[in-house]
Amino acid sequence: MFNLQRFNEEISADFNIFPEEYERYTITLVVSWISDGYIRTIFQSKNSQSPSLWGYKTSQKIETPHAGLSEKEMADSLYFTHIAGDFPAFFNTSNGVNIDWRNVPEELEPETLAEIKEILGRLESQSKACSVNI
Repeated sequence: MFNLQRFNEEISADFNIFPEEYERYTITLVVSWISDGYIRTIFQSKNSQSPSLWGYKTSQKIETPHAGLSEKEMADSLYFTHIAGDFPAFFNTSNGVNIDWRNVPEELEPETLAEIKEILGRLESQSKACSVNI
């Protein structure tokens, strides 16, 4: 069974691959959850100016009819497919309250952490959601 906590550890470790790119920023994984087979992950970046929130949805489902991907494979896929070349800490439209969804239409995803809390409350079990810093 897919372990979201291990995924969180793997995606957090991926930010150490190119540490110089984010050296002026503190990047924190705020929350990850699984819905409709996809992982959604919200990060907060802080620099001397202000914090911002940005999110990604995995391109692949965690399990397909043919095989399931490991936590590391999912984290690496998300990081190298979307985050590494996107520089979300530098270029985002977040005001610190609203989430800048980087790879999916924003109108399809929750706009704030308050909306995410509601989603997490509706999920059936902790195996479906992993709240980190909300």
